[in-house]
Amino acid sequence: MLDWQQALQQQPELAYAQLVLNEVPLGALRLSGGLTNRTWKIATKTHGWTVWRGHTKISAAFDICRVNERNVLQAVQTLLPTSEVLGNNEHGVLLSWLEGIPVSCTDLSAEKVISLLARIHRFRVNRISGASAGIRRFDYTNKVDHYWDQLNPSIEKSRYQELYLKLRTPPKLHCNHSALCHFDFAHHNLIHSHHSIAVIDWEYAAIADPRLDLVLTLDMLNMDYRQGLNIYLQMSNLTDQNTLIDSEAWLIDSEPWLNDMNAWSTHAQMMAMLWYVLAAQLWGDDDFLIDAESIYQRLCRSDHCL
Repeated sequence: MLDWQQALQQQPELAYAQLVLNEVPLGALRLSGGLTNRTWKIATKTHGWTVWRGHTKISAAFDICRVNERNVLQAVQTLLPTSEVLGNNEHGVLLSWLEGIPVSCTDLSAEKVISLLARIHRFRVNRISGASAGIRRFDYTNKVDHYWDQLNPSIEKSRYQELYLKLRTPPKLHCNHSALCHFDFAHHNLIHSHHSIAVIDWEYAAIADPRLDLVLTLDMLNMDYRQGLNIYLQMSNLTDQNTLIDSEAWLIDSEPWLNDMNAWSTHAQMMAMLWYVLAAQLWGDDDFLIDAESIYQRLCRSDHCL
């Protein structure tokens, strides 16, 4: 751990965290891991270990809003284990540190992960601490356009332009539902903490179509959509109107849901592809381009080459 003055020399923006704390921290260290975040863990007298998640040029490039992240966390913190919001300002949000062990694929089944996601989708946000007003509604076209606009001219941008233009508008769907979605939900954002599973990293969360969130998770789990949907529906009990985000009941027929998930699939993959290209640009790491190209090749094969 660096002492506080050394940490400030490496990352001057940490001074904004000190303003939130209203005390001089004991020290700090940069957290490893995380594809979006390069966050800092800060030791304090009052709160013990904390985490500063700053608003930076990189978070803005990924269309991440720390105010939205704060609002989501304040909404869900009474319903499942997660980080506590200790304070915020225009430069970022300060969170409690969750002690625990990262969840691995071997000690938590894919079925359990899907069950947790279904639980999140059941949250009726306007009944959670009155915090729904500050939570974003996801707009797919705005999101992919934002990623595209952040990209500098490059071979990759030229190569992927046709695919982007073809898939930049959302698919036509059979059903119209919305729920609180995490949008980065898999083992890497789950922690064994105090005999329960805590969910972290809500920075992409928004009110959106739960089938898109489910598709993203099943892709990360490498699970067949029909199998994943069957597990999801078994765990959801979504016919209980009082647990839903919208006023209407979700009367789920699995086939239209599966059709809509398949419709979302190519769009979700294209969105992820643009994210990887942007990550390569922002972090100067061409390894991200390998993932982007893999997605492109997969979409190309499925559509008989775009």
